[in-house]
Amino acid sequence: MDYSGPVTGLRERKKLETRRHIADTAARLFADRGFEAVTVDEVAEAADVSKKTVFNYFPTKEDLVFDLVDERNEDIVRTIRDRPAGQTLPEAFRDRMLRYLKHLREQPEGFQRGGIVDLINESPALMRKAREVHHNSVTLAAAELAAFLGADEDDPLPTVAAHNLLGAHHILFRRCQRLLREGRSPAEVADAVEPEVYRVFDLLSGGLGDYGRSGS
Repeated sequence: MDYSGPVTGLRERKKLETRRHIADTAARLFADRGFEAVTVDEVAEAADVSKKTVFNYFPTKEDLVFDLVDERNEDIVRTIRDRPAGQTLPEAFRDRMLRYLKHLREQPEGFQRGGIVDLINESPALMRKAREVHHNSVTLAAAELAAFLGADEDDPLPTVAAHNLLGAHHILFRRCQRLLREGRSPAEVADAVEPEVYRVFDLLSGGLGDYGRSGS
């Protein structure tokens, strides 16, 4: 009898649990002492795994901070590929940002105040990694758009669209984090940013047009 399906499923769940445990352990250490002050050896010891196991799941120390990148990229692909019939790209990415605000409203006081954004801003290595992660996400989104549209390989429009859509998300997310650091509650931040989400994606929906034209 073939048990490969259930066994594989159990094995994958155990891998995900181990990965999550290592990342959560690293996050606690980084929050307490800062990214630069914590070594991979210390993460391994605190997580009760070997250093080799840490690197099996996270090729670099920086990857410990960006452990949700794969999930984020999968969500970007779904946002492009699984839209309802007739939904535009700006509408789809607007709704994706609104889902984040809904999640934010459900968080307790102090959520991410002085959290991952501050951690990244305080570390040159993490700043470089953040730029790499964003670039890779844009490249992925552009490729998915090109495939969805059947665009030519040298067509620049999918890349331009991906830069605008993901750039809008990035700016709005950082706006949320800044307001959280100022002491506003998650619900207050979500309420403040929601109108901005509509303004930003309405602008993208209409195209930039004459916006910012020299001499206007």
